[in-house]
Amino acid sequence: MSPIGTRSAAPDFLDTPHGPAACAGTEDDTTFFPEPETSAAAAAAAALYCHRCPLYRPCRAWALAQPPDSLHGIWAGTSRSQRRWLRPRRSAS
Repeated sequence: MSPIGTRSAAPDFLDTPHGPAACAGTEDDTTFFPEPETSAAAAAAAALYCHRCPLYRPCRAWALAQPPDSLHGIWAGTSRSQRRWLRPRRSAS
């Protein structure tokens, strides 16, 4: 499976009557899809958009529910490595 790497491949909730996502229409894709992606500075820059977004909570829940390596970029103010750490731990039972 190749990682989702653009907002155009984003889930439907980003296009909602509750208002557009804060990331919608941003001109600079490097804000949400930085290289290197693991940069804490990149996540902090994207968080300026994400934390004021009306869709922050559903975006975060969606991002954390995805397989760890399926998303490229910053989603809900988190990098791939942050999402790995934040994902709910599954029991080995």
